[in-house]
Amino acid sequence: MTRPGGAALNSGQVFGKRAAVAIKRSRVIRKGGDADPGAVAGALRESIAFAIGSLEAGPEALDVSTVRNEIQARMSDHAGIVCTAEAVHQALEDARALRRRVAEHGLRVSSPAMLVGAFRWRHMAAVSEAVLTALDYYIAHGGGSRGARAICSPKGTRCPEAKDVDLSEFRFIEEQPKDKEEKLVVRPAGDHFEVEAVPVDRTPQVTREFFEKGWGPFLIKEG
Repeated sequence: MTRPGGAALNSGQVFGKRAAVAIKRSRVIRKGGDADPGAVAGALRESIAFAIGSLEAGPEALDVSTVRNEIQARMSDHAGIVCTAEAVHQALEDARALRRRVAEHGLRVSSPAMLVGAFRWRHMAAVSEAVLTALDYYIAHGGGSRGARAICSPKGTRCPEAKDVDLSEFRFIEEQPKDKEEKLVVRPAGDHFEVEAVPVDRTPQVTREFFEKGWGPFLIKEG
């Protein structure tokens, strides 16, 4: 292994870099000064209004720490290493309901120092729903266990074994060959998220930097 540090930290850095590169490549090249002043002003007004509203919110607004705890618990319990179709689908419904409550009632903070948390967990409410939307779609379309998740089902083809413990509740669906041939693209669509399965690009990229063997160049190489 040539990865530096813990896998979680490393994965976060790799994901961040790849997301930044993808965003850059997807943007239309614009000349300086082409930004729409009205759109920028509108976004700023919305952010300022949300910040003021969070500071002045009444009891109907959701507490930031409560929202944070709910999201973290849901993702750990239902989108972690052990997943089932039923639990993931219910988690998606609950995540969607939470995101809508946040949009309707806002978030409540007790000091300006906590405003960053309000913005963060408003976004994370949407991120949580997006992740669960993709996972629910993946399982519903026959996706098998791979990577960080075991898709458990009584119809699973494999079952872990232990000397004195019945592990049949963890019977899981094996990875399917088709799972490796497509990726799921999630995007907002009105009041929900939609998922599109697109083929994985298998075109060789001989100049690409791979983080396992070239961490420094991978981080600094222009995308």
